[in-house]
Amino acid sequence: MRHLRCLTMAAAALLAVGSTTAAARVQEGAVPAHQRARVMAQHTVHVGPTVDVPAGQAVVAPPAVCPAGQVASGGGGEITGGSVFLTWSRPRPGTSDTWEVRGLNTGGPTAQLHAEVVCTTAPHGRGTADVSVLPGNGEAAIAPCPAGQVPSGGGYDVTGDSLRVTVVDVQSTSWLAAASNTGSDAQKLTSYAVCSPAAHSHPRSGSLSVPAGQTVEATASCPAGQVVTGGGGAAGFTTFVRASLPSGNGWKFRVTNTSPDLSDVMNAEADCTVP
Repeated sequence: MRHLRCLTMAAAALLAVGSTTAAARVQEGAVPAHQRARVMAQHTVHVGPTVDVPAGQAVVAPPAVCPAGQVASGGGGEITGGSVFLTWSRPRPGTSDTWEVRGLNTGGPTAQLHAEVVCTTAPHGRGTADVSVLPGNGEAAIAPCPAGQVPSGGGYDVTGDSLRVTVVDVQSTSWLAAASNTGSDAQKLTSYAVCSPAAHSHPRSGSLSVPAGQTVEATASCPAGQVVTGGGGAAGFTTFVRASLPSGNGWKFRVTNTSPDLSDVMNAEADCTVP
């Protein structure tokens, strides 16, 4: 577990880049049709409906769906509230244009959950991998891209609510998801890679401290002339994901450190390409 965390966080380096080209965040009816057609020629972000997650419940939000003729290059979501975690963020199995998320509210006020998907007309491939995580352990599932492709985004899911995801991150030709098992039974973690034949860059935010019991977020920005296609981030095994989603022309990653006394670190990572 300790070895995996060190490997993941060693890659966190500050890439202080900005961008003047933003992926558009589109909700149906919010932008005139002629403007939607123009921005959709590159990559666009589409937002699914928001759903409530009552205390003590887990809910799958209505999915975020690409326009006809487009496919997902990546996606994510966000759950806001008190003791909440994002337990799924994945391309819906059997589809190429849909992203879905599932949120868990372990207590406190009703939380809000929604999914977002980044869409494009460019072709994309997929890869998956899964791993069994024993009680008290942390493991990683690494999903490979098809030959000749690189990750444009990725996601994960779990089979039980005792499995808390802490890393959702790009590798050179694969997508890594890591989680720790806080329960008493083995659970399965699945990683989903969304892949493209086009070259991508993967800028990161700087590493931020996450004090015990606190929630922290970071945003990684795409370089000028590139657009965000997906993203994720990394943190330690006591620090669990609450949000991983597009933010302007970059990617936002938010985590909560559930340890009562140990600090941790985290960073965000964006997947970017020339449109």
